[in-house]
Amino acid sequence: MKQVSIYDQIMRFEPFDDLDALFSDLDSFEEVPLVSRSKRVEQAEQRLGSTNISEFLVGLAFYLINSIRFTKAGHAGRPAMIAITYTDFDEGYVNRTLVPSIFVYPGSGGQDLHQTLKDQHHEDTSPEMDTVRGIFRRCGLEESFSFFESRFHDEACNEEFVRIYALPNA
Repeated sequence: MKQVSIYDQIMRFEPFDDLDALFSDLDSFEEVPLVSRSKRVEQAEQRLGSTNISEFLVGLAFYLINSIRFTKAGHAGRPAMIAITYTDFDEGYVNRTLVPSIFVYPGSGGQDLHQTLKDQHHEDTSPEMDTVRGIFRRCGLEESFSFFESRFHDEACNEEFVRIYALPNA
């Protein structure tokens, strides 16, 4: 199996070839799915011979956030909150590939959000949190991250939105 061709198949059309774009002044934060099309996930699953490549994608996300952390040094004076996030917890999420997003929130807004997540953190775990932590655990990365959860109930559509943040330690 040629790793480069699998990465190329997944990443070719994604915006991560220009990491500086994640620090744009246009939006307060960026949250970009690692793979934006389900068809590319399906193709990668076929190439890897699995119907769940969540662990493979976490490894790729880990590589990307480390690249972002090292390149952010070029953005002097703009510390950022950088995380791997998950938001797609529709019915049946446990049995399918969960696609992580790369979350970058530069400046004081990112620091404020990080502090808010820490302040609102509780030790109880949700099924979504357990699932995400399990993916990181199987990759040997759980101890390298702090995990936080936010929930929002949207009255307009009567849905609950869950976001799990995995923030690298140190």
